[in-house]
Amino acid sequence: MPSRSRLPMEETQRKRRGHEFLPPPRVIDRTPGERGQENVPEADKIAHIHYFGGAVDFWVTEMWQEIGTGEWMAFGYMKFSHAPNDGEWGSQYLSALEQMVLGRDLPYIVERDLYWDPTPMWQIERAGVWDSHGYQYIVRYGEMRGWPTPKIAELCRKAHQDQAPADTAMWDGTEWWTASEAPLEIRERLGVPSHVDADDVDLDELGYPYLVQHLKHIGHPPAYIARICRKAAAVNAPPDTYLLEFPHHTVRTVGEVLELLQNVGYHAEPPSV
Repeated sequence: MPSRSRLPMEETQRKRRGHEFLPPPRVIDRTPGERGQENVPEADKIAHIHYFGGAVDFWVTEMWQEIGTGEWMAFGYMKFSHAPNDGEWGSQYLSALEQMVLGRDLPYIVERDLYWDPTPMWQIERAGVWDSHGYQYIVRYGEMRGWPTPKIAELCRKAHQDQAPADTAMWDGTEWWTASEAPLEIRERLGVPSHVDADDVDLDELGYPYLVQHLKHIGHPPAYIARICRKAAAVNAPPDTYLLEFPHHTVRTVGEVLELLQNVGYHAEPPSV
């Protein structure tokens, strides 16, 4: 790729900053010019350059020189620490960013991240720019678990790629679970309305009467019970299965559960179904 013209930019804080404000030619050459990522979704735009200060971050996705004046311009996402939820996309004169001052002409040093690698915006946690693709329950579940934004964003992207249902809430490592199929305690914390459920399920036809009875007693919704029974069938669990333990799908039959209880001195009668 031929190198783009690179007129110098007058710097006022070069000595304090300790490095050039403009990136080296190889970085400028790889960064798209004006409108170079215009048709790319915000979450998928690549930030090629990162400027930062104590109160500001600016992730640059496009960079160019104005025709005629030679002024260096950059387009990207800027966020101030005093308004963490109000970042904005826009163009910025780099000279104005380099010469930023705080009240009474006090210089404000904005630096260029010397170790920055091109990164999609959705992976930049501080930017908070990502697309949930409408998966509200995945977002709620991730926030409930305290996951960082990039992890939640990646799950939403995967769900979108897999064409998972809109009410998908969880990924167990092999399969997606909808909000109606989530365990009772998770379903409640996700704020799933009580009327939201999968199609009517005939629990008597699932083939696991003890497992169904156990899960119903706990209070799990029908969709969750049906999902667990399907998993039991997938691992060829016997009809008298009473527990299916995760994450390895360990099967516990009624007889095994009673034996475990007896071993700890607890007498129990086999449940009737």
